[in-house]
Amino acid sequence: MTHSLTIRLGDRDDLTWAQRIVTQHHYLRQPVDSRARPMVYVIDYGGVPMGLIMLGIPHATRCTGWWGYPSLPTQWQVVDLCRIWLAPAIQHDNYWCKPDVVPGYYDRRGAFRPTTPTWAISEVLQRVQADRVRLWPPIPARVAVLEAGARGLTIWEHSDFAIRPVQTAYESLIRMIANQEE
Repeated sequence: MTHSLTIRLGDRDDLTWAQRIVTQHHYLRQPVDSRARPMVYVIDYGGVPMGLIMLGIPHATRCTGWWGYPSLPTQWQVVDLCRIWLAPAIQHDNYWCKPDVVPGYYDRRGAFRPTTPTWAISEVLQRVQADRVRLWPPIPARVAVLEAGARGLTIWEHSDFAIRPVQTAYESLIRMIANQEE
């Protein structure tokens, strides 16, 4: 059965809108904590936002032993469904809760049963992994330190239990000048 709802990854403005909506209308009455790195998927009908699904990383810092064991995911590999909200107009027995607008099925007695939340969660699950990596690409575990010395600035790289000089600013300046003269 076809329907008219679409779902898209929201931008910063959509996230601000979503935080306002969940503060006003969601039963928890509070926004998602920014430390969870929230992201929002917006459910649209003809370009009008009709719902949202907010995801983030779970925070259970006082629950030691939940994350990081061998063969178990780390805290950064788990996504938490923080909030889901649908406008009343697309919920059961309301104005836009019709077969050509929302996903659903007819039961054996011929009554239309909307499945909007199930459809939306399914759509999000198909996209969230790629979208999350696009929003927050993995960063290699490296730390660079600048040190001023007689040879100029040296960049020290700390990774994998090794500390080594990468190059000095003086050396890179010499190479840059040499390349310009050629």
